[in-house]
Amino acid sequence: MKIIFTKSAFVLLAAISLTANKSNAQATAQNVFIEAGGPGLTFSLNYDTRLNSKRDGIGVRAGIGYLSVDDFSLLSIPLQINYLSGQNGHYFEAGAGATFLRLHSNPDNFLFGNGPGVFIGSATLGYRYQPLNSGFNFRANVDPIFDLHNFDPFWFGISVGYTIK
Repeated sequence: MKIIFTKSAFVLLAAISLTANKSNAQATAQNVFIEAGGPGLTFSLNYDTRLNSKRDGIGVRAGIGYLSVDDFSLLSIPLQINYLSGQNGHYFEAGAGATFLRLHSNPDNFLFGNGPGVFIGSATLGYRYQPLNSGFNFRANVDPIFDLHNFDPFWFGISVGYTIK
């Protein structure tokens, strides 16, 4: 099994980080994390930020994942809007969004392969530890995924990362 995060994924997340909204009153929580499972389905690198100057409240997340095993490749781009409720670094997280997926059976031609990708719906319900200052963060979630024909309520995600004050 070979896991690859492309240079463009890091550039995308860095650009989002540099343009995130900041307030003079209090620093907006910004998180970078690696997630196993969750809306990215396999492994994904993600960026999350609050849309206000508080540590909780409404926020957004974007990520990118890529997995290549033998002749099979999967690109995933999870996007969600979420809400954190809690205090002192411990939060309940609820979110909803979509994940773009592109499957291909030839990794050498994956990025330029034939056929469009698909979107699936995703939700997130779970626990987030996000420190009051910069430091280690942790998430554990139930992440139901669905499309027009299928619903999987028992998809899970776990992540570790770093919170930037």
